[in-house]
Amino acid sequence: LIHGDKVVYNVGSRGIALNKKTGSLKWKTGTGTSGYATPVPYDHRGTEAFIMFGSSSAYGVNAATGKQLWSKSFKTSASVNAADPVLYNGKIFLTSNSRDGELIELNGTSTRSKWKNRNMRIHFNAGVVIGDYFYGADGRVERGKTVRCINMETGETEWTKSGIPCASITAADGKLILLSRTGYLYVAEASPSRFTQLAKSKVLSGTCWTPPVLANRSVYVRNSRGTLYKLQMSEMVVDPQPLAVHITGSRLEFSWPAKGDFILESTYALGQAADWGEVGSGTAKEGDRHVVRVRPSAAQQFFRLHSE
Repeated sequence: LIHGDKVVYNVGSRGIALNKKTGSLKWKTGTGTSGYATPVPYDHRGTEAFIMFGSSSAYGVNAATGKQLWSKSFKTSASVNAADPVLYNGKIFLTSNSRDGELIELNGTSTRSKWKNRNMRIHFNAGVVIGDYFYGADGRVERGKTVRCINMETGETEWTKSGIPCASITAADGKLILLSRTGYLYVAEASPSRFTQLAKSKVLSGTCWTPPVLANRSVYVRNSRGTLYKLQMSEMVVDPQPLAVHITGSRLEFSWPAKGDFILESTYALGQAADWGEVGSGTAKEGDRHVVRVRPSAAQQFFRLHSE
């Protein structure tokens, strides 16, 4: 973690900090065993601090000195504390695939448990908090196939989506961007009501554990072999407004406002293989909307409404 004039590592008992320009030592802690999580910066009663996830405990340390501020025992199988601690309304959520997830509250040098249960047990990727809800991949990376939304106030499950192997998750613009272990990229609504998938595409081969990274309207994805792809998000998501879709038998009916320079387009693949073409045959004006009825010609076909 680069923080101010320091680069901070989660090594040793409770971390070490170096000058980011010279590499000289700023502070260090003991020679105990660290966890695998990244240091997480937070405000400790007006003082800059870091949360360090050790092999069997979480710690708060002063950002300037490395002095321990608090500790919370968190022992797990094989001492794998790998998911980054998550901040929520001044509280901290700790999770591991081999121990119940727990929301803790700080009280000076001590901690107090707010809730603890098995609803969100994450192995590696920490997930995301949006409002009062947390979205994450429950289960061990080799076997887990569940994405879940929980209420951070209560710890209760809002919804569960199975069949997405150990997804890593990023969020932006009210959307979840998920990369599965098997290389499928999903886009879904970030809603506590239900899992609503907007797009899905096979973008990588091999094993994928790295979270997707969003920058400049593009998403970057990589696998364990180091293959890195840049994908245009405009090719991944169709904005549900102003396009309306209805299913009638084996046909899809698309409609959109007649006012405006909109074109309905289709492709059979996403990512670099996308070849968008206009769906113009059969378009008619009905009232104040354009309408086209399509019988999909392949097992997988994607549509978008494009503005010229």
